[in-house]
Amino acid sequence: MKINKVLAGTIALILVAGLGTPAFAGGAQVTLADLLAGQSIVFGDKEFKNFRNFVSNSNGANASPIDPAGINVNPISVSGEIGLEFSEVFVGPSAQMRVGGESSQDTTFDFDVVVLVPTLAIDDNTLELGFHNLAGAGTIGISTAKIEERVFDTLQQELAFKEVFVDTTANIQLSDHKTFPPQSQITVNVNIALSVASSAGQSIINDIMITFSQTEIATVGGEFLPIDSTALLLANAQSFSWMIPIVLSVVGIGLFVVSRKSENS
Repeated sequence: MKINKVLAGTIALILVAGLGTPAFAGGAQVTLADLLAGQSIVFGDKEFKNFRNFVSNSNGANASPIDPAGINVNPISVSGEIGLEFSEVFVGPSAQMRVGGESSQDTTFDFDVVVLVPTLAIDDNTLELGFHNLAGAGTIGISTAKIEERVFDTLQQELAFKEVFVDTTANIQLSDHKTFPPQSQITVNVNIALSVASSAGQSIINDIMITFSQTEIATVGGEFLPIDSTALLLANAQSFSWMIPIVLSVVGIGLFVVSRKSENS
């Protein structure tokens, strides 16, 4: 599990979307319901905002839809990556992300990440499954927990797909990391799925971390350029570099001819 978490109440400000004054300060806790209601989180060089499209469904007598008011959301900093931790208010029988025997639960939501520093851009993303608890091993009665996450650019083109999962047959992947071309703004889609096939099984998730790294954007003549434009300029400069000796030779020959004509006249 990642370390060096910096939680809400340190240097984070929780802002109301569309307003310039803090909605929460100090150690005040923010939930997923608060964010879906229009609040945003500013932390480090990034703003996490426009939480939307929340849908939670369940099947079976031992599962119920997630209440977003029961999911705490904390800004975190992990090894240079800045992001969010989604965790439950209660751990145990009252847990939100929990299903019991022969039940399932599926929850999705979207949010945007914006870089607030003009010289920086987001260039990678890590998804990590933290605390979890599964029971009900065997080929019959498998308990599973899986989180899928997709990242899109401002044109809604998919930049990266990540998944973390664990089940009671020893399939496990707790962290997934992807890089992509630097972006000043991205949209993140999260899907959380829990399922249990037997009456004896259970599946619980209590901690999901989504973090992002940033990189410097190159500048030319004091103006900021997208990374693809910078690469294009460098490529063009390299493609024409072979012409420099030829141009210098032509200039030299021209000067020599002009000098000889001057002497003869």
